[in-house]
Amino acid sequence: MEARGEAHYDEEGGLHGWCWDPGDPTARMMVELTLDGVVIRSVAASRFREDLRERGIGDGYHSFTVILPAAIRAENGAAHVAARVARTGKVFWQANALKLKIDDNIAAGLTKAGEQLQKLSAGWGRRVPDGQTVSIARELKMLAARLREKAALAR
Repeated sequence: MEARGEAHYDEEGGLHGWCWDPGDPTARMMVELTLDGVVIRSVAASRFREDLRERGIGDGYHSFTVILPAAIRAENGAAHVAARVARTGKVFWQANALKLKIDDNIAAGLTKAGEQLQKLSAGWGRRVPDGQTVSIARELKMLAARLREKAALAR
C-alpha cells in the first residue's frame, strides 16, 4: 500500500483533505484523526472533489472533512494532532508539532543546518567548494539520524 494524502485546517474547526492509494485506485481509504497518538475520530475518504479527479487522483472520490473537537482547536500548544491512514498508520498531516518541546541538541542542529543552507544558497550561481558541500551534507545526514532516533523513541 502506497497511500498518499493531504489536509488543511480551517478557522471554523474543519480538517479537509484527501487520501488515496494509487496501487488500489478505486479503494476508499479510512482516515484516523489522532490526539497525542490516540485515535479520536475515523472517517472514510470517499467524498467527491472535481480538483482531485482533474489531478489524476483516482476518480475524485477520495476526500474527507472532519470537524475537530473544541479541545483541539484551543491554542494550548500541548496537543499533537495528526491525520493518518487507518491500515498503515502513515501520517500525512499533523499540527502543533512545532509547538512541542524540542530536544536542545536537535534545535541546535536545525539552527546549524539552516545557517549552512543559507551559505550554500548564497553560493548558488557560483561554484561552491566541494568541501563545503560535503560538510553540509554530513551535517544534514547527522541531523536526520537524530530526528529518526527521537521519532522512534516517541512511538
